[in-house]
Amino acid sequence: MRAPPLTVVLLAVAVPLLSSQKAAEGAAPRRPKLPRGADTSSGYDYYRLGLSRLRVNPKEAAAAFYWAERLSPLTAVAYYGERIALLMADPYTLRGYIEGDRRVLASARVRRIDSLQVRAVTLDPFFPRNLDEDLIVTYFTNLVRDRLRTPTSGPCARTRSI
Repeated sequence: MRAPPLTVVLLAVAVPLLSSQKAAEGAAPRRPKLPRGADTSSGYDYYRLGLSRLRVNPKEAAAAFYWAERLSPLTAVAYYGERIALLMADPYTLRGYIEGDRRVLASARVRRIDSLQVRAVTLDPFFPRNLDEDLIVTYFTNLVRDRLRTPTSGPCARTRSI
């Protein structure tokens, strides 16, 4: 039995669109290695790994939260954790995000990051937002580190009188 011409046309249009959308979203991150004895099919184990790696390696934490979402898609804190980790992993994006830089806020990357927050709030409006502290500490740490690397110019660059 032959497919009707309309079906063929729709498939010819839809398949490239779907594949380009997938390419735009980026490939899924590699699954991080879990500690010995952890269950690789448990979203909770990946969530715990993300929490433990957040301050040390936010990129690995983001990957762990990503896999926690995939294995437990109704867990709001996994989406929230990935949002925090992705912001912490890129100091430029984090600074622009917190300081309200329009170019950063309008970027596709930040819109994807914000969609994680929307998803988390949609799933559970009352989930604990306990990782915001890590985000703010990272922002100020990066800010101070940048200021120490590039001192301001002028006669009072090193000392200021009160």
